Amino acid sequence: MNNLGRKARIVVGQNLNIPGAIGGTATPVSLKYKVKRGDTACQIAQRYAVSCEQVLVDNQLGRKGKISVGQILLIGGRSSKTSANVTVSKYTVRSGDTACGIAERFDVPCSTLIRTNRLGKKASLRVGQELKIANVVGPAAVSDELDSQQHGWLAKVDALPDMTLITGADHVILKVLPDETLAHYADWMGSRNSGLIRKMNKLAESSEPRLGQSISLPIGSGKTRELFKSRRSEFHQVLTEEFKERFVIKEVKAVKIKSGQSLWTIAQKYETPMWLLIRFNPGLGSALQPGQVIDVALLERK
Repeated sequence: MNNLGRKARIVVGQNLNIPGAIGGTATPVSLKYKVKRGDTACQIAQRYAVSCEQVLVDNQLGRKGKISVGQILLIGGRSSKTSANVTVSKYTVRSGDTACGIAERFDVPCSTLIRTNRLGKKASLRVGQELKIANVVGPAAVSDELDSQQHGWLAKVDALPDMTLITGADHVILKVLPDETLAHYADWMGSRNSGLIRKMNKLAESSEPRLGQSISLPIGSGKTRELFKSRRSEFHQVLTEEFKERFVIKEVKAVKIKSGQSLWTIAQKYETPMWLLIRFNPGLGSALQPGQVIDVALLERK
């Protein structure tokens, strides 16, 4: 392929052809992995830069992905019931790109792209940065095995909340969503100082805004506003993708609210995130009324 001869001498700067190299379609390569104590299917997939979905499909592990110590798994290859294989390509980050936007373009889970490239929780990118994109090619996918009920539940999980910004001359107003903090708002604006936001909204030192509270932010320029919207949306997409990597919904239960219960106490009781409660109950506020009935997703770790 490279006509190197028996001594295989190469020189600095020489271009070599590599079969299945990053930058194009990779040749499917399979290897066997013996499960060790503490392993999970998705952790093993991450270790070998393949999608969790492919490991589940190739080894017929089902939706829960249960594995046992000593079990032999096929990684990055083909099972008798699927023709799925892994392709790896390289992408150079451009101005305006976001991690989840790139993941959507290549049809891969956002959380997989973030972990493969070690981008961290903020999924920060820089123009010119090279990312590895690992994807599964083939007709089989775990989502195809889900029944219609599971599809309906996942549609609610994927439905991002309303992130409308009310625009003023030199500020914007938003409603606080679950898991958002003043530090997030400052970061998404491109600032590290949340003090101005706190002062602008007359918030006490070290306090955080309430869920559903209207907050003003000192955003005047259109460029900063678009950056904020992009980063905020990506934050909630990452929450969603990380959740789907770690949990499955085993049941959705109708819960009748009792006196004294709040969204927070319900989330604690059923060990479910507040943002998920709201996605299953659109329009739900932090104040609940006795006798009110809400849907609660009961979760199980993969």
